Amino acid sequence: FDFAPAGIAERDAALVVRADRVFAGGKSLFARRAAAGSKVICEPSGVEVERFAADVAPHPLVAELQGPVFTYTGVIDERIDFALVNALADDVPHANVVLVGPVVKIDPAMLPRRTKVHFTGGQPYASLPGFLAGTDVAIMPFAKNRATENISPTKTLEYFAASRPVATTPIRDVIDEFGGVVYAGAGLAGFVAAARAALTAPPERIAAGVAAASARTWDAIAARMWNALQG
Repeated sequence: FDFAPAGIAERDAALVVRADRVFAGGKSLFARRAAAGSKVICEPSGVEVERFAADVAPHPLVAELQGPVFTYTGVIDERIDFALVNALADDVPHANVVLVGPVVKIDPAMLPRRTKVHFTGGQPYASLPGFLAGTDVAIMPFAKNRATENISPTKTLEYFAASRPVATTPIRDVIDEFGGVVYAGAGLAGFVAAARAALTAPPERIAAGVAAASARTWDAIAARMWNALQG
């Protein structure tokens, strides 16, 4: 990430050597530490399925929008490619792009200034299901940079649990695990095409996402981690 403390990579490497157990929150993170041996365990993030699968009313901020709604939930920082956001708003007729989350570490002047691009600011965690309930396609418009090289976005499973089709840039961990569920495209044209395709996602693709989320509850993850710590 931008503005990370100096020497953090060296401290991470030293900690991996010293630790008795290391849990990597994604396949890419795991691969970079796997040389430390069997004490490194890949355990990606989970999801509160019941929260995101709940039948809730669309949040008022999205319920009033006309036309297809594309929504991102999460921190808005150097990981977001705003050119993709602009292209989506410009190229899909009547589209609204909603970015739910705080803007941090970046100059607000970088943010898109389109009438169809909406920034909500930071929102309570409990409000996220309502935003997704009013969403046609959940998006992950991530840039290709050092900050996204090893990410394994928790929001992927949240989107799945909410029964939303997902359009994303080709994030390695997402494609490796959910390539048959998400719609992925690189570059402006590729991402917009993926988002357009997601608008007509078939029911079986949505069901596959729900099943993937249901298999990754935090309770199940905690149980596996606890068992690993006892070994």
